[in-house]
Amino acid sequence: MNAVSLATARVVTSLYEQAILEAERHKWIESQKHGYDRGDSAIHEWYGRYWRDFCRRKRLEHLRGEQCWDEFGHYQFGRLRPLMELCDPIVDRLIGMLDAGMENLDVINWALARRLDMSQVIEVLAVVDVNGARLDPAVV
Repeated sequence: MNAVSLATARVVTSLYEQAILEAERHKWIESQKHGYDRGDSAIHEWYGRYWRDFCRRKRLEHLRGEQCWDEFGHYQFGRLRPLMELCDPIVDRLIGMLDAGMENLDVINWALARRLDMSQVIEVLAVVDVNGARLDPAVV
């Protein structure tokens, strides 16, 4: 591989492996706060508190083309780029709302209240597919 192809090659990472690192980091921080090893309870705590939002954030990274995650499929990598390249403030706002944790219905109601073009809203929601980010954790 030459220098150009190395620079443009995507690093593919496992969401589950990254989650383990995040859970271990949480365990270490919580153990430091409490003055003893919190063990598996801290790991389970991380999955209970953060797994859902972690998956959503990672899905949006994947769709934006920032980081390729195995679990979301290579064919979906960067699928938000064409919409983001429009530099449309509504598209940016919709993506931001989904990134902040809003659900599809919340976004639809927001758009309806502002009488926005619903085809654009539906297109963003279809590409993001927040339900596609609802993966089962490897650790429960």
